Amino acid sequence: MKKILLLTTVVVIALGAMSFGVLSPNGKAGYTNSPSEGNCTTSGCHSSYTVNTGAGSTVLSSTNMTNWEYTPGTTYHMILTVKYTGRSLFALGLECLTTANANAGTLVITNSAQTKISTKTVSGVSRKNIVQQTNGGVHADSMQFVFDWTAPTTNIGNVKFYFSGMAANNNGTESGDYVYTGNQTVTPASTVGVQEVQANTSALQVINLGSALHLTYSAKASSNTNVELYDIKGSLVNRVAFGKQNAGNVDLDMPLSGSLKSGVYIVKVIQGSDVLTKKTVLTF
Repeated sequence: MKKILLLTTVVVIALGAMSFGVLSPNGKAGYTNSPSEGNCTTSGCHSSYTVNTGAGSTVLSSTNMTNWEYTPGTTYHMILTVKYTGRSLFALGLECLTTANANAGTLVITNSAQTKISTKTVSGVSRKNIVQQTNGGVHADSMQFVFDWTAPTTNIGNVKFYFSGMAANNNGTESGDYVYTGNQTVTPASTVGVQEVQANTSALQVINLGSALHLTYSAKASSNTNVELYDIKGSLVNRVAFGKQNAGNVDLDMPLSGSLKSGVYIVKVIQGSDVLTKKTVLTF
């Protein structure tokens, strides 16, 4: 009877240890190293190593944001990559704040198996964080946590992402883990007023097709191309990414929104180092 009881106890302990070693707990908000916050090392948790040491890294990137500039109301696809070769369990904490340290824009979960929204009140503000789900960061050598961020609906000035990533050794305790922090400032996309239209306006030809603008110009080099449309007040009303265009003569059709009203507009084409602008009158 004693042997059976002892064997049962050993099995339970072994299974418990295996479970604890494999499962990564839910992430906690409030450890992104932003103003008035610490990180997982300074809060006395995963404090085996000084923050931002070792062979790992944490990097924030976006698949559709150019030059870390936001256009109000636009949704951007974001990736936080936590990397450490030889590790197989990763975690994150991320938030976006205004210069007054309030929430900026909207964080959107796009993979609920990986991440979730968690909050923590800091300096009277309930800060929204993206953190990992249980087992959401299990992956060999690196982990890409994907999510969306919708920019504020108006130009509120600069905003900043604060983030923290952890490369854990998956030993079931808080020891032996590396923590990495970083931040990224995002600025409002520049606006164009009538007074800013440059002398090279003749290099860009614009024809109103009714449902689209047909643009013709000559580019110096192959590069990704963005076309922006501004109203007379300099407010951005439309932006289209056309991808990579070759050097030489370029023809593009920019779709026009049905909500636009007749008036004076400014077309801005950005292809590499080429920036072409044209004032045009649109009639609908």
